[in-house]
Amino acid sequence: MAETISETTENYLKMYQTGLTRYHKMLESLKPEQVSHKLHPDSNSIGFLMRYIAEVDQVFANRIFGVEIKMQPKTVGPNIKDDGSFTDLEALKTFNEQSEQVLSEAIQQQDADKWTTVIDSPIFGKITKSAALSRIIAHTGYHVGQIGLIAKYGD
Repeated sequence: MAETISETTENYLKMYQTGLTRYHKMLESLKPEQVSHKLHPDSNSIGFLMRYIAEVDQVFANRIFGVEIKMQPKTVGPNIKDDGSFTDLEALKTFNEQSEQVLSEAIQQQDADKWTTVIDSPIFGKITKSAALSRIIAHTGYHVGQIGLIAKYGD
């Protein structure tokens, strides 16, 4: 791990953090009773999506940046459905903060010249680390939009 991070890496970290600003603002206004809300009985709840966003951040840090992760994903993988178990808003917020920290630290550990290196990712195939990071930012934004719709219209 470098003692100081490059300007390039610092810029990627800022991009990631900026991508989370709407999510953080939404979480501030979210009420505990909304966490179990869904748009449709077969769709995912806010709580499931919050857990999913956090788990994907950690899985991404592992598969793109090689970070060891200790959590066992409960929302990532084939044939996984929302079973209604993610209802504790404060626990979900804490888990999201931890996951954001894992990914932020992984970003900070990257040397400036590694961002354009092509890697073979089980998630994205052949891709540069910078392009992969843009994908995770877009992915989070997509699901934050879903959470916003559920918070506004769901029950």
